[in-house]
Amino acid sequence: MNNNTKSIAILFFSLFIISSSFSKSQEKAPDFRLLDLKGKQTELKDYVGKGLLVLDFWASWCKPCVKALPELQKIYDKYKKYGVTIIGINQDGPRNRSKINPYIKSQGISFPILFDDNSDVMRKYRIISLPATVLISSKGNIVKVHKGYRAGDEKLLEKEIIFLLKNKK
Repeated sequence: MNNNTKSIAILFFSLFIISSSFSKSQEKAPDFRLLDLKGKQTELKDYVGKGLLVLDFWASWCKPCVKALPELQKIYDKYKKYGVTIIGINQDGPRNRSKINPYIKSQGISFPILFDDNSDVMRKYRIISLPATVLISSKGNIVKVHKGYRAGDEKLLEKEIIFLLKNKK
């Protein structure tokens, strides 16, 4: 393969990656209705249009999920004044529901927690493993989906939030 052919191949590959990312950012976030910690029904549309939204799919039995929650709280504390909302979508199921509120309080989590008892919302968002974090623009489009959590991932999430806030996506 000569240099020109390599350059063209790299260009097409780059365009493919960019177009894949772009098309993902145009996908509308599926609406949902879930109960919060107080038993109040909450819908995604209650939040869309009010700023950047971060959905965090998690469960109390998931060790990476539990490690990510305090980091998400720090991001929430830092950026909520700029219109960033984080919503935790718990996947524990009805049997463990009574344990979630005390756990959330003990961890100092102040962002909304919703219960996805049957994993219906998880399926709508095509999430197949926990934790997973979904960034949704103020226009209601899915901008990015993060799968898993390792220490330091919160820095990448914060950079993406800053970028989206600066560019009003």
